[in-house]
Amino acid sequence: MQHSLPRMIHQDGIGDPADWLLDRRNLHPPEDNVLGSALTLCRLLGLYEGLMDFPADGAPDGRLLAWLEAEGQTWREKWFGRHSHFKCVPLQSAFMLFCFHVYRFQLAEASLLLSLRVVAGQGLDAATAVAKQVMGFGVCTDAAMAVLRTFTAELSQTLPMAQDAVFIGA
Repeated sequence: MQHSLPRMIHQDGIGDPADWLLDRRNLHPPEDNVLGSALTLCRLLGLYEGLMDFPADGAPDGRLLAWLEAEGQTWREKWFGRHSHFKCVPLQSAFMLFCFHVYRFQLAEASLLLSLRVVAGQGLDAATAVAKQVMGFGVCTDAAMAVLRTFTAELSQTLPMAQDAVFIGA
């Protein structure tokens, strides 16, 4: 029913809302920039979810995980990098960066599980197998610590209740 109505955003702008937001800076307040970043991050999370549901053997494809990691870094640089054209309210930025670090942790966890399966199936010598597993665990731990750092350093500064939740969660 609404397909025949005129659209504010044309079909060619649906893929990436960044250009549309940049062209219309004077039409919306800076707080609306978070909608574009949330939309694109939700698409990446949807791709990740589809990737995890797809394989019959339960092991995701390493190339797709690497591509999702690269797309996530591109997303972060575009929306929240030093030279970004998009400014958000500090709470919005903190929340979106928190979501990004949770996304990175999920990718690192999937990559670790994949490396454990691949190492077990490759018949590598014990030292190489342990080194690969330790490296994967280190990346996963680093991503988990980034989630905690973002939560404690940025979200707790803007939300007083978040600081209490850190102590309860610990």
